[in-house]
Amino acid sequence: MHPEMNEYAMVMKRAIHGDLRKFIDNSKLSWPERIKIISNIAKSLNKLHDSDVIYRDLHCGNILVDVVDNDTKIFISDFGFSRTIDSPSKCIIGVLPYVAPEVLCGEPYIKESDIYSLGTIMWELTSFERPFSDRAHDIHLAHEIVSENLRPKVVEGIPKVYKNIMERCWDANPSKRPDLSLLINEYEELIKDPSPLQKPLRKDSEQVNSSISEYTKHSNYLQSNYVTSRSIPLTTLKGSKPVNFSLSDILMADTNEDDTTYGGWYEFEFPKGDDFYIKTTSPSGHSSASSTRNYVVGVDHGFFVSWGAVKEGSKVIIAQQKSTTEHDGYQLWHYDDGFLINKQTTLYLETESVKAGSHLVLHHRRSGSQAANQKWTLTKEGHIKLKDKPYVLEAKDKHVVLADASKASKHPLATQFIIHPVKKSGAAIGVVRLELVCAKSLKDVDSFLAGKSDPYVRVFHSGNNKDIIAQTKVIYNDLNPVWNEVHYLPVRYIGEKFILDVMDFNAFIKDKPLGNCILDITGELVKEVSEGCYEGTPNGIDVWAKLTIQGQIHYKAKFFPLEPLPKPTPDFFANLKEKPFGRAAFYVLITLQAPNGGFPPSDTLANLFGFESQEQLLELYKKQCREDRILKINQTVWTTNMILWLLRFLLKDYRSEWDGIYERAEQFISKEINDLEIEEIVVATGRKVVRDRFDIVPDHKKLWEAKEKKAREFLSKEIGDAETEKELFDCTDRYVVDNATKKVEKDHKKNKANHRSRSSFS
Repeated sequence: MHPEMNEYAMVMKRAIHGDLRKFIDNSKLSWPERIKIISNIAKSLNKLHDSDVIYRDLHCGNILVDVVDNDTKIFISDFGFSRTIDSPSKCIIGVLPYVAPEVLCGEPYIKESDIYSLGTIMWELTSFERPFSDRAHDIHLAHEIVSENLRPKVVEGIPKVYKNIMERCWDANPSKRPDLSLLINEYEELIKDPSPLQKPLRKDSEQVNSSISEYTKHSNYLQSNYVTSRSIPLTTLKGSKPVNFSLSDILMADTNEDDTTYGGWYEFEFPKGDDFYIKTTSPSGHSSASSTRNYVVGVDHGFFVSWGAVKEGSKVIIAQQKSTTEHDGYQLWHYDDGFLINKQTTLYLETESVKAGSHLVLHHRRSGSQAANQKWTLTKEGHIKLKDKPYVLEAKDKHVVLADASKASKHPLATQFIIHPVKKSGAAIGVVRLELVCAKSLKDVDSFLAGKSDPYVRVFHSGNNKDIIAQTKVIYNDLNPVWNEVHYLPVRYIGEKFILDVMDFNAFIKDKPLGNCILDITGELVKEVSEGCYEGTPNGIDVWAKLTIQGQIHYKAKFFPLEPLPKPTPDFFANLKEKPFGRAAFYVLITLQAPNGGFPPSDTLANLFGFESQEQLLELYKKQCREDRILKINQTVWTTNMILWLLRFLLKDYRSEWDGIYERAEQFISKEINDLEIEEIVVATGRKVVRDRFDIVPDHKKLWEAKEKKAREFLSKEIGDAETEKELFDCTDRYVVDNATKKVEKDHKKNKANHRSRSSFS
């Protein structure tokens, strides 16, 4: 009996090799061994079918591998989705690449549906890869499996008999799939006489991966497996009668074979708290799904974006997804209280006007009735609809425009979108303290007259040199520069790569590369001590790394895990006085800084100020600012400014380490505002907000208060009489007030006279 849940639980023997996925990752299997594995699975499945039970969720993650009496044994586990044959199907169950086409079309599960899944496992035993591991498990993939008979490409060099059985198992027509008893006989014959399997592989098992289809090249890409269901036009199952392929009325649960991703019910709403892509079929909405599945809604930021921030009014466009592993913030969105917010710019999606054909643009968050053009909902048909108004988004000529909702069905591909969240590994697990020490023997790329190179180091994620995370100062005219600078990098997963790029600064032409190296976040830096719990290695790393062009760079790196922030309880400030913010808060701040240098509003950011939600934090700023022109600017400017003052007031002990973060944040504010007068007001407001919130007394006030205290103590000692002392202070106060009043009156008369003179002259 479980002590907390008060429910019975079955305790079973642990499978030594874990699931089949892990087993084949760590094993070199012969063809007879693979046949034995698949035969054992088929036998277990057959026992279920003999009892009129359909498993419905067969994949490598649900098959366990153990050792019994020195023999490898295969067990099917996790029967949570198994049902009897006559049980009605309310939703589609399974990991999408293993789900049979007839099930995707809304037909009930049958025994042959399990055999289809068995065929996919046979493919996985030849490829050592997850099926379709490089692409989203979304409506496009389902459509291609059904209408285009898409299957993972057969690996070159596998035995013909194995290939024949596998392809029969995943035939689109269930009636053409082999019966389990027949399959088991075929497997047993191959175990007895493996000669048909002896045809040698073209490449050994470690090299087979290069033969895999383009759909499975990038095995490290883990799918988030969310999809927004929608209607798909009439299609035909190959070898079967026409079917109306529609998922609009069916919920799909992805059981998710991989623990590092996350599944769930596929619902008709935007993900909460996660960044996501808004995918469409193509720029025009009329191309086939197979060739255009990587088109997404993004921002037209142009070639010169590096010269300044994207401003309000920028167009929203349809563009090809830059990468499936290195995510581009201009193509990512998140949803908050009806608003769609671009990750890179932190600007809000809105329509230029409420009429068909109007373009979609970005704008700062509006308030009151003006916010109506920024509020969006997601319909079960996959339409993104302007809330409370009869208009939906449409992909048209590489732009996103408003379309009449009543006519959306006439342009289904153009007006239906797929919401595809990025994997949860986007949440930081800690930070790396990177000390860039020096370099030596760099290449001299300057001309003879210009002198030697002027090197500096910039740091960015591998494959994304647009978002500079850290940058050193320039060391002029030196091929052996010494920086001795500390920078911090947010780390989101073990295996993340950063590029340390040494560049030659030039004020007149483009900076020239001097070489780079990779900082790889490996076990030398961080260990996962338990699920989701990380710790840094005691000494970190101290490296002299060879640069790609010439020379070496010396750097040190050490990982620090994130710790929970103080909870925003009624005792928040009392607790803060006893235990002020330290490195733990500093590390969290590092992970909250966006690529553009800003600190977007978030609940985590609000927690630093003792609030539970970002709305409370923004309201605090509004109360301190009474100028409309300030309230209209990007709210990320507000929160970024507050963080700058929090660093200066509450984390000043770490100033030498947050200089780089501070500078990037200042640059963000300047670019966003581009008006010195407004910037000064924003800065002053942020200072007042932080001072008042944390009851911070200015240093000069503390100094004068200390001097006043000493003066009072001196006078008390000299006078020795409390009544006389009070009379002296009252007299002094009257003297100060009288003289101040006389000065004000004198200035007032002077200003009045000057005003009369100017009036007479005019």
